[in-house]
This record gives sequence, C-alpha cells and structure tokens, in this order.
Amino acid sequence: MDVIGQHCANLRAFSINMFFNPIPVVPLAQCRQLKTLVVTCFREHGLSDDDVMEFATQCRGLSTIDLASNSVTDASLFALANFVEKAVEVSLDCKLITDRGAIALAERHSTLTKVHLDGPFDTSKGEGVTGRAIRAFVQHCPMLVDVNFSLCNPETDVTTADSLLVELATRCKYLSVVAIEHWNELTDDGLAEFAANCPQLRELWMESCMKVTERGIVSIAHHCPLIETIMCHSDAFSHECAKVFVRKCPYVDGNCILGWAEASVEVILDHS
Repeated sequence: MDVIGQHCANLRAFSINMFFNPIPVVPLAQCRQLKTLVVTCFREHGLSDDDVMEFATQCRGLSTIDLASNSVTDASLFALANFVEKAVEVSLDCKLITDRGAIALAERHSTLTKVHLDGPFDTSKGEGVTGRAIRAFVQHCPMLVDVNFSLCNPETDVTTADSLLVELATRCKYLSVVAIEHWNELTDDGLAEFAANCPQLRELWMESCMKVTERGIVSIAHHCPLIETIMCHSDAFSHECAKVFVRKCPYVDGNCILGWAEASVEVILDHS
C-alpha cells in the first residue's frame, strides 16, 4: 500500500476486500485525488476509526464511500461529515454505528443520492440506527435515488414505518430504488400512500414486511408503472395480483418474481 500511495498520487478509485489478513490502507490517504473508497474488512484489527479519519482529512473530495467493518463507529461518520466536502454515495455495513453518526452525515451531505445502511444494528438497548436517522436523511437529502434502510428500526417515539415511507416519497422526488426489508409495522395504507407519491419507482425490496397484504402490493402496480423488480413475502401475492402487474407494469421482468408464490411465476413469464 505504501508503494501505491507514493506512486499513484492521481489514483481516483480504490476497492479492496480483506477477508483474510488485513493490510494497512492508510498509505492510500496520500492519494488525495481519491473519489471512490470501498473497503470490506470484518476481521479484528481491520479498518479502524483512525483509518477513516485519515482518509476523511486527506481525501476531502471523496464522493463514493463504501465501508464494511466491525470496528468502525460514529467517530468515523463524524469525520466523514466534517471533512469530506460533497459525498454522493454512502454504503455502511458497520454494526457499531448509531443514530448520532448517521444524523451528522445526513445533515452535512445534502448531496447524497445513495444511502445504504446495512447493519446488523442492535436497537434493543437504544443503540443502532433507527427512524430518527432515516428521517434526517429524508429531510436533508432531497436528491436521494437509491436507499436501503432494511435493517434499521423505523419505529421510534416520533416516527413510524408508514410515516417515514410516505415522507421519503414526498420529499425525495427522484427516488427509484427502495429497500425496507423487515419493516414489520409497515401497513397497506402506508405502502399505498407511498406508491401514490413515487411514480418513478423501479425497485422495491420489502421481504418480511408481514403486515403488508395483497391490497398494498397492488397499489404499487396501479401507481408505479416503471416498476421492474419487487420482492415481498409470498403470502401477500396471489395469481390475480400477478396479473395486475402484467397488465399495468410493462417493465416487469423475471427479477420481479423474487419472493412471490410459485403459482404467480407462470403469469410473469408469460408477460415476456
């Protein structure tokens, strides 16, 4: 890494998956033109807050940040919020981050178009990422196109799954990809209002949203004609529901059958 840092001063993108022995990545911070940083390391002594701080202070032009680590905490998010100038895409698979760090990131980077918070997050003790952080991204980042809040708990004293999803659609007019798997309290009413305000939706991932029924799923077909992929639990999807998608949604492809009842597969395939 020292060699890269010394001889590739104009390096713009770097990606590494450290599944075995971690190697130091800090020397890459010498590449101050770096725009894309992707680091995956879940092993002990892998990517640390100090490493992220070094990148944030030295590579202030970072626009795409994808970090997966069991060591990264809110300190890293505060550094990215305070020193990186205009982040555009952020993906974090970091189990130690909480609302505090995520909210700081949202408040300082209104330029974000992609936010993936992949967990796993433990909110049982008031930690992890909850609806408070999701709401901050919704309120401060109107350019959002692609979001994944699947393992964040949307239910707080000031937010619900329904209210957050509706606010996401009404504030973020460019939204096209949404993942909200395991939002167990989401209802048909919330999903229907979301669909009515998100006509440009192309992908919806909502496996294990167990309160959603066929009524909510059909609202997607009626209001989101550009939909290509939808994933839901099979109990919410019948043969007749599949026919509605075939009739209303010309861009539905084979991916759309993920999670659907087997009886619906033939209907979707007939669409092609």
